Amino acid sequence: MFGTGVPHLLYYGFKEEGLEMNRQVRIYSSWLMSMLFLLSGVPNKYMTAYGQPVQSEKPVSDQSGRYNDTATSKGVDEAVKAKAEENYGKLPLYFIRNDGQADEKVRFYERGIGHTTSFTPKGVYLSLAPASQSPLSHESTQFSPSYKFTNSPPSTEFPSSHPFTKSPFSKGGQRGITKDNSPHNPQKETRTNQFVHATQPETIKLIPLGANKDPLIIPEGLQEAKVNYFIDKNPEDWKTNISTYQAILYKDIYQDIDMRFYGNNRQLEYDIIVKPGANPSWVQLSYQGIEDLKVTEEGDLEIGLKDGKLIQKRPYVYQEIEGKRVERKGEFKVSRLESKVQNLKHKTRNSKHFIYAFQVASYDKRYPLVIDPILEYSTYLGGSGLDSGRGIAVDTAGNVYVTGGTYSFDFPTANALDKKGNKEGDVFITKMNAAGTSLIYSTYLGGNDGGEYGAGIAVDAARNVYIVGNTTSFYFPTFNAFDESYNGGGDIFVAKINAAGTNIIYSTYLGGSGGEWSYGMAIDASGNVYITGEVQSGDFPTVNAFDESFGPGHEAFVTKMNADGKSLIYSTYLGTSATLGNGIAADAFGNAYVTGRTYGIPLVNALDETNFGGEAFVTKINTDGSNLIYSTYLGGSSGDDGTGIAVDADGNAYITGRTSSDDFPTVNAIDGSLNGSGDAFVTKINAAGTSLIYSTYFGGSDGENNIKIAIDADRNVYITGSTFSGDLPTVNALDGNLNGKSDLFVTKMNAAGTSLIFSTYFGGGSDYYPYDGDSVSGIAVDTVGNAYITGWTGLYDFPIVNAFDASLIGRDAFITKILFVTKIPSDLQVRYTCNEGGGTMVTDSSVNGNNGIIEGATWTTGREEGGLSFDGIDDAVSIPLINNEELSVCAWFYKNVNDTTNTDAIFGGARWNADPQLREGFDVRFIPSAPDTLRFVLTTQDTSGVRTTKEAQAKSLNSVGSWYHVAGTYNKTTGEQKLYINGQLVDTKIHPAGNTAVPLSYSEMKIGYSKYGTGYFNGIIDDVRLYRQALSDKEVQGIYHAVTSGMQIHYAFDEGTGTIAHDASGNDNHGEIQGAVWTAGKSGNGLSFDGINDSVSVPRMNHDKISLSAWFRKNANDTSRADAIFSGLRWSSDPQLREGFDVRFSPGSPDTLRYALVTMDGSGNKTTKTVKENLVNSVNTWYHVVCTYNMATGKQHLYVNGQLVDTDTHPAGNTIVPLTYYDDIRVGYSRYKTGYFNGLIDEVRLYQRALSDQEVQELYTNN
Repeated sequence: MFGTGVPHLLYYGFKEEGLEMNRQVRIYSSWLMSMLFLLSGVPNKYMTAYGQPVQSEKPVSDQSGRYNDTATSKGVDEAVKAKAEENYGKLPLYFIRNDGQADEKVRFYERGIGHTTSFTPKGVYLSLAPASQSPLSHESTQFSPSYKFTNSPPSTEFPSSHPFTKSPFSKGGQRGITKDNSPHNPQKETRTNQFVHATQPETIKLIPLGANKDPLIIPEGLQEAKVNYFIDKNPEDWKTNISTYQAILYKDIYQDIDMRFYGNNRQLEYDIIVKPGANPSWVQLSYQGIEDLKVTEEGDLEIGLKDGKLIQKRPYVYQEIEGKRVERKGEFKVSRLESKVQNLKHKTRNSKHFIYAFQVASYDKRYPLVIDPILEYSTYLGGSGLDSGRGIAVDTAGNVYVTGGTYSFDFPTANALDKKGNKEGDVFITKMNAAGTSLIYSTYLGGNDGGEYGAGIAVDAARNVYIVGNTTSFYFPTFNAFDESYNGGGDIFVAKINAAGTNIIYSTYLGGSGGEWSYGMAIDASGNVYITGEVQSGDFPTVNAFDESFGPGHEAFVTKMNADGKSLIYSTYLGTSATLGNGIAADAFGNAYVTGRTYGIPLVNALDETNFGGEAFVTKINTDGSNLIYSTYLGGSSGDDGTGIAVDADGNAYITGRTSSDDFPTVNAIDGSLNGSGDAFVTKINAAGTSLIYSTYFGGSDGENNIKIAIDADRNVYITGSTFSGDLPTVNALDGNLNGKSDLFVTKMNAAGTSLIFSTYFGGGSDYYPYDGDSVSGIAVDTVGNAYITGWTGLYDFPIVNAFDASLIGRDAFITKILFVTKIPSDLQVRYTCNEGGGTMVTDSSVNGNNGIIEGATWTTGREEGGLSFDGIDDAVSIPLINNEELSVCAWFYKNVNDTTNTDAIFGGARWNADPQLREGFDVRFIPSAPDTLRFVLTTQDTSGVRTTKEAQAKSLNSVGSWYHVAGTYNKTTGEQKLYINGQLVDTKIHPAGNTAVPLSYSEMKIGYSKYGTGYFNGIIDDVRLYRQALSDKEVQGIYHAVTSGMQIHYAFDEGTGTIAHDASGNDNHGEIQGAVWTAGKSGNGLSFDGINDSVSVPRMNHDKISLSAWFRKNANDTSRADAIFSGLRWSSDPQLREGFDVRFSPGSPDTLRYALVTMDGSGNKTTKTVKENLVNSVNTWYHVVCTYNMATGKQHLYVNGQLVDTDTHPAGNTIVPLTYYDDIRVGYSRYKTGYFNGLIDEVRLYQRALSDQEVQELYTNN
């Protein structure tokens, strides 16, 4: 399994039957070979229910009490057996540490269905259990909903060639695995099994040739499950509480080449990661225990076994170069077969070594080479009936929300409001975790006398969920409703559920006496809900309507519902007869954008006034529904239909749909021609509605339909739908071929609309659409540009990867995540953010696992969030040795004192010697003779070994008591050695061009210490990075500014006139002055507030972590109302309704300054804390206040005049609850107790990060 094939390894069962599966894809910042060992494809010969090879030494009784000496398991209920195996296959693999329960050669092992894998320094051993080894137990084995189970595994024997010569089960006893939070929640199953005879397992060895003889084998991802072995009667022989892990990493199995193993009980998967500078040809792998090895005509690697074969798909290879994907050609190469006599009497089957490698065509070795992984997860979601996903949304943490309809009584529920479905069909609402492996909550919603389904879903910043759908139930649950009664003919429902999924905030009908259907929904930042669809009722509720009259037949409608669900802001008909509203979006100002299909709508500022009979339309409605800003047809001379719409921050509208017109308007088009009977289209209209920015066809020769759209923060466009075309344009595709007669597709288009970034078929193979095929209903995009789709499928070969539910029963909903981006720089080797806050290890947040060991240094507040404090005596951090020919090193540091005796080293990776030819590496340090001069010292060598040492310097830093950012770079091509301070280049030294950095021969490198001059650092170090390339000036500045930025608002209040407080941060978050007057402030001008009704209205903004800084001077104490300096708080007696934060005095103790903050965890559970300081006499004195919240540590700090005066702690990882209840935040006013401030306020700053103690002190001192 160290094999180089990519992206997966499939088992073809004995005879000719096989499995097919789309590529599983993950993005790495390095050259990647991804491999899948699909264990669910292993034929029955190798299967047992619990994945344990077993052997019985005596016959056992069957259910009748008679003994049976045949290797069978008669009497076992096959349906129960299949269900148990299915549920077990959904569990993750548990990679178990060897604590002495196995042979000492084995470092880790895992046991899944029908297999055992052992990880040793010499290679990996895969044992496949024979079919005759059925699951055995005298007792029933129970699968409980919490997945806590303990069973008594049988004795196990391994062949002598297997490293498990000391089996953890060889003496009988019990193994217990406990997992409290399972990704699946099956009902309790009971199974009775029989002892049987067994044969030896089939064992395959995979050995890397010429590899590191003792590689570092590192576990990754500690799991909750613990393993216990109770062997014999002597407790001293028991092994308990053994840790399990999600993955195993062989680090540097070859130089700069790693291997990672992971998976679930259906599949064992591994990646080979080839980093820049390494050569993929170094990888040579040997299989033992197989019969044959060859490359097929398709370029796949075929591995012959005794009763079947393994297929390893041909490599797909690419590089990311300057933001563009460049594909490279890669292929397998079987190099040779070697046989060695391992037994004097005969050559065993295991004596054959089948050796293979792979070749990659020429590529740019300065950049990482990647074998493409993109499909992050894809899972079924449903029960045994018909289930369909119809709407999808995603929050900032990557949790996914899906709604639709279900006819399954056994639809998976978790933390449910309603655990029971009804026979007519119910809505389901499911929140899935970011990994796609478990349900956070999942519930039915509906009445008991009719049917309903969810048609759309949205999530707000506080993770409350909004669902719109359709119902025929008289008893649909209503609460805080605008309309509590069913109106007949089929109504729309609108519901809001709290972040934890535990309560309905409101639920209401919406409709008239005819029939209504919702086809599109959206929300705005205030929680108002926008709905469009189709209405057949003349008495549909209209409020503040643009059009109150209903024409015959059916019309579109647009409704805007208030955030509390109790009233309508407006509700109007739209269009003449035969108009449908299919999609709706809302901008930040509360304007609504609607698209659909019509035979006639009112035209306002129209781009296209001609209707040929069935046109798409686009309409923009102002915030109160009183006017149409623009309304236009969009189409050609045949049929056109708008099916989806999105809007960006500037009010540009993006429309998709289907067109049969060969004269559909195109502008700056990727494709200017109709390709078949009906294509998708994508059109972008400017904010005023006066012009098309771009408009294009998209499709193949046989038609596309049911198109949905989303956009990301960079304005790239994502569309999904169904296609019948075998020639649909594909780019960087997961699947380049149409499956069956119809298929799904997902396409990403660049922001300019000029090219496709990604386009793929997606789905299973079917000749019948859509009943036993697949259909897509919704698409969403997260904050970093990953795409999520939902719909339904009846196909067993639908692509399923990393699934919560890998088994199809009936017709199921599906949820799929496609990963498009990674934020890890390709040349980053180490990054220590120092945000852990505890423990003796500092974690490398790059992909390379170069974790450091803390030697005395202590956790503290750093430049950004956490940091490490060094005492200048013997504190350091030991990190793995990393040598590069060229490099960049970066760090933040804060010196406590100058050391005139010893060196102060920030980073030590150098060997110093009086003989220049013995010097090695580099370091960053101060020296005692010039303690304010920072030095970046580097030794390089030419190809003859002649060495050059240079020292770049930053002089006269005044280095004590301030934060500095240092970066040192070396470019081997130019020979330039550069030193930067705070993003600015301060010194350059020149080495002979082509010289490379001399590798360090020590076993480790150090942070906070250099061997030169006993160089222990006295101060704080934060955010240490090491790159394998020389960063550019711009990149260094970017790293520096990434930390020093974060300021969202700066009101200096120095204007002296006008009603606008200008934001000096550059973010244009200008404030509106409401009554406050200009006066002299703490620094220049300031604002005076009268304590009655003065304030500054600030645009609402929400962040997970914050810092607020301000100067204030109170005129008087207010004993009846709060005096607020700054407020973004919603207060409620119910803690779960509270939001945001504020800084204020309260009337009960008017001299005590208070900073109140509300945070929440990933499940929406809220925590409120208040830190405070009694100023004793707060009147007529200028005070500086800073309030911070650090999400990583949960620390809430209050500072007065630069000093930390109070601290409280929230659960680590909690984020600030976004303010959604109010439209703005205020300076000088809090909604809590009518809290108008009486006094002066100046120099208000708001940051989206927690400032450090030192930064707070600097803000105070500098003002």
